[in-house]
Amino acid sequence: MRTDHSDGVLSDVRLTLWNNIASPLGIPQYVQGTSLPVAGTHTLCFDRENDLLVNCAEFIRICDPDIITGYNIQNFDFPYILKRASTLKVLRFPFLDLETKAKDSRFSSKALGIRGNKAINIEGRLQVDVLKIMQRDHKLRSYTLNSVSAHFLGEQKEDIHHSIIADLQNGNDETRRRLAIYCLKDAYLPQRLLDKLMCIINYIEMARVTGVPFNYLLTRGQQIKVISQLYRKAKQQGLLIPNMNPEDIFLKTSVQKGMLPIILEDLIGARKKAKADLKKETDPFKRAVLDGRQLALKVCDCVSYVIIKGTKDAVAYEKAEDPLYVLDMNIPIDTKYYLENQLANPLMCIFKPILGVKLSSLLAGDHLRTISVAAPTSMRGLMKFAVRTATCLGCRTPLPKDETAVCINCRPKMVDLYQKHLNNMTQLEEKYSRLWTQCQRCQGSLHQDVLCSAQDCPIFYIHKKVQKDLNDASKTMDRFVRV
Repeated sequence: MRTDHSDGVLSDVRLTLWNNIASPLGIPQYVQGTSLPVAGTHTLCFDRENDLLVNCAEFIRICDPDIITGYNIQNFDFPYILKRASTLKVLRFPFLDLETKAKDSRFSSKALGIRGNKAINIEGRLQVDVLKIMQRDHKLRSYTLNSVSAHFLGEQKEDIHHSIIADLQNGNDETRRRLAIYCLKDAYLPQRLLDKLMCIINYIEMARVTGVPFNYLLTRGQQIKVISQLYRKAKQQGLLIPNMNPEDIFLKTSVQKGMLPIILEDLIGARKKAKADLKKETDPFKRAVLDGRQLALKVCDCVSYVIIKGTKDAVAYEKAEDPLYVLDMNIPIDTKYYLENQLANPLMCIFKPILGVKLSSLLAGDHLRTISVAAPTSMRGLMKFAVRTATCLGCRTPLPKDETAVCINCRPKMVDLYQKHLNNMTQLEEKYSRLWTQCQRCQGSLHQDVLCSAQDCPIFYIHKKVQKDLNDASKTMDRFVRV
């Protein structure tokens, strides 16, 4: 389910609803306007946004799904569509069962920190937000759908930037079909992740063991699971859980077994069953899931940034900068920060058996004296007062205004310099073409422009860097033309 949030207009909606994990009810696509069909789906086109919302809600009521899943549907998709339906006065839309409303909620725990969420009540239907599962159960570098899919599924999708969604929607049938494929992937990949990681099965078993509702596992912390087990065992034994009285005495196991030992025995029994299933399982990935995941003690949203050079006593957050901005402006990166904080320890472990007592010379010495730093192009700091001057392509001597490529002393070598820069530009063009083709294959078409803006893609910044280097090389070749 995806919406264009930039201009406040619902461009199109894609819903994938599943009655159970194995058997899909179908993949309907609700499109505002006309669109070319997408293989394997049912495309339903509507002229009015009101009709689109009404039919979308009617489909949910008719199919009566048990689980509605997606990625970040709790904090974005559902609240936005409910607000949009209210704005358009589509009074029937919120009644997906009883009336559905979105409320602000706040969750706090030592393990997950403080999080602001939207509480959506859809009675009788589980809302399984895959983003919440990823943040709770896995410690990843990034939690975008593209990054998570690449990590667990080994595949990615074309990530269209929100600023061009309106242009695609207002284009022709072909552009709307491209947008439909993008939205379909957004609905399909979360379901693939649920199947691959067996999230539904694991959470159902956890709910059975701890005795809490399924949605509590996604919206509550650890304490509710412990208290629920205590209450359940206390009820079975006809006991209450009052405050302890100092006059009470401790009973031995021969008189009455305590609740905590009983709970532990049940948990150990469930673990033995899981180990038995583990011995029978042959699939490596399922074995890893059954063997148990190492949950992160603290999970936080990750934002892409790099550490740039700053003043001597500047803290890290003051030196954090957007990677694309750093690439565009040639801002020097703080290589010492990355060397000491991320590379030093792994390198020391690798070379310790080889270098022995000489290990300290690995990160210090004459081999670190030569450092190449590109001149920044950003007009900030001292660069506000700097004046850029063209230099010779051969000896880097500043050139007068009437000279464009080389100085008088390097003119005899102009042909060699031209060939050198031409070869460099040819190599960059070839590299850029290969990266462009790789992006086209990822998006599923070799005949359309690449619109992807997935900053979690392994080649995203390589693509941007080569593109910038190619532009610089083209400007350098233009200097020879003006000679």
